Amino acid sequence: MRVTAQTKLDTDAAIRAAATRLFAKKGVEATSTRDIASAAKIAVGTLFNYYGSKESLALSLVAEAMEVARGPNEVSAGRTAEEDLFALMAKVLRALAPMRAHLVEILESGLSPLASASLLPEAARIREIHLADVVAILHSHTFDAAVNSATLHLYWALFLAVLSYWATDASPSQEDTRALIDQTVRMFVSSLRAPDQRTAKQVPSM
Repeated sequence: MRVTAQTKLDTDAAIRAAATRLFAKKGVEATSTRDIASAAKIAVGTLFNYYGSKESLALSLVAEAMEVARGPNEVSAGRTAEEDLFALMAKVLRALAPMRAHLVEILESGLSPLASASLLPEAARIREIHLADVVAILHSHTFDAAVNSATLHLYWALFLAVLSYWATDASPSQEDTRALIDQTVRMFVSSLRAPDQRTAKQVPSM
């Protein structure tokens, strides 16, 4: 039987919906590819035609959530670079909120420096999505000269630390995470400024 483009789209949507439900209920580690295939009403072999592993599927769901949440440019007239970066991080956390319970598993399996090399394409997509917005913010605040691989590596390491902390933050309304984001964006932007420009800036709540 000929598989149409629409059939492929429908199958992919069924896989993603099934994985989303199962990951939320059981976590990534406790969910098997057989569980996902069964919930999506497809054969396990068919699942592997779409995703090489459940980890790559989980990363793809993270990337999709971040892409959907992007919307308009985060830059707002009259705001500081710290405020714009704070707003960007806060929006990402809101987008990933449905995955918060199992986000640590995703970070460990796909986004940490120790992640499997087989997951690099999916992880790279997530980095590209987010760092493109970060670069746009930095350019809008005339930090063009500071945008390089070293500063973006620093930002990404700090951002992963925020995600990791937020995933297990037990404070009311994740207020400790907001404080961490505040400190993180202050430190990052301060590292881009000349020593005589490194003054504290206020950033809003999430």
